Amino acid sequence: MRLLLQVLHWGILRIIINTSSPAIVIEVDNVNETFNTLQNKGVTFLTEPQDMAAWEIKVIHFKDPENNLIELFSELPKEKWEEHLIEDEKNFKKSK
Repeated sequence: MRLLLQVLHWGILRIIINTSSPAIVIEVDNVNETFNTLQNKGVTFLTEPQDMAAWEIKVIHFKDPENNLIELFSELPKEKWEEHLIEDEKNFKKSK
């Protein structure tokens, strides 16, 4: 089972569960830089860096030597978020 707990910028906890494929999910400072560094060290990736605007993150995926799925992610800048997330954040800040 995959379980990702992420605290969003405005304090809301998001839980993502995917029972079809277990994964290790790790936040990194910069997905693009991490992708380039690991690729130069011989890591074969399952995905190129991709924006997941609905989740406010950029992700990459690869498998470790024991065949565990690894997901590395970093936050997207707000200008790349889906519009409803920007509105949600504004509304949350107004309600405080």
